[in-house]
Amino acid sequence: MLSWTALLLGLVGVVLASALALAVATSRWLPGLQGYRWVWPTLADRSLLYSTPWYGFLPHLVRAPVVGDAEPSRLLHVHLSGTFSHPVFSSSFLESCAKRNGHHTIGLAYRYSFIPSGLVGKGIRELYADDEDAQAEAIRAFHETVVFGGPKTTLTQAVSEADSVEGRLRSALHHLASNYPREGWQYFLQEKKDAQGRCFVRWDRIVLSGHSQGGAHAAYLASVLPLRRVVLLSAPQSIPSITKSFVAQPMATKDVMAFAHEHEDQIDSIKDALNLLGVLKDSNVVNVDELCDWDASKFLTCKALFSTVPPGNKLRIRPEHASVAIDVVAPKVKGKSLYAQTVWPYLTSFAEDSKRE
Repeated sequence: MLSWTALLLGLVGVVLASALALAVATSRWLPGLQGYRWVWPTLADRSLLYSTPWYGFLPHLVRAPVVGDAEPSRLLHVHLSGTFSHPVFSSSFLESCAKRNGHHTIGLAYRYSFIPSGLVGKGIRELYADDEDAQAEAIRAFHETVVFGGPKTTLTQAVSEADSVEGRLRSALHHLASNYPREGWQYFLQEKKDAQGRCFVRWDRIVLSGHSQGGAHAAYLASVLPLRRVVLLSAPQSIPSITKSFVAQPMATKDVMAFAHEHEDQIDSIKDALNLLGVLKDSNVVNVDELCDWDASKFLTCKALFSTVPPGNKLRIRPEHASVAIDVVAPKVKGKSLYAQTVWPYLTSFAEDSKRE
């Protein structure tokens, strides 16, 4: 039988190997991305050294506006990736939004659930087959735990406040504001502080995007906090008891945008959720096919975008679902991402007169 020491060393090996693999994988991409840096969650908040699981050690991908970008917007774009993914795999999405719109950017590495959001919904339906109120509460508790911290739920482990999406974003912003004061990260923190003397996040200055499970968490966060905008990429999907869930309630965030693929397997459940969120009005829906020369200024009231363009790579699981956010699966035109030219930047752009305070 293996000793505890051997098991611990094995776990440390997994952590280091995973971090190294990520660093090697991204070393090909980062040189072409201006101004990016890693921020390790455990460096921003040392308490996570003793509480986060191995995948919680993966770094945030961070970028301040650089020369050559659009004029700084004084908005922060935060992105939550899907299950088993990381922000670096959506670097083209983040880069195109940052350069075109002048946003600060944090691709947040967070403690996602190992169970994909579609399966979470299925599991909740099976557990509470005859009780729609219990289904709605279970999906709320699932997202609450990941986003803000909380006790163990039916489908997720307990998450500390420091290890939640909100906690990790706050510690990352404090770290950046302290170490890079000239970059303006402090602008996204309130003057109000908690008992530990840490400032709270200025949610009204944040554009939050999320893909797949990350999009479902983003939708929940937007339902309880007034963000500048929330952008839902192939999300939310398979929400149980949907007419009683959080997507059917008034949203604290009024500006909701979405992008999905018409041929992905969960498109019907995604559209059900988007319909309840009010973004599927006829005048707000645009198909993005063959939009190489698309003029986004003509669609400033559009809230929902859909694509039927085939994925650029069919080798990945659920390629249509992945293609709206993941670089290697997104369709290409002459070697460049089709969506990076117009679609992705549009999702986080604002009319000039409403962009700045």
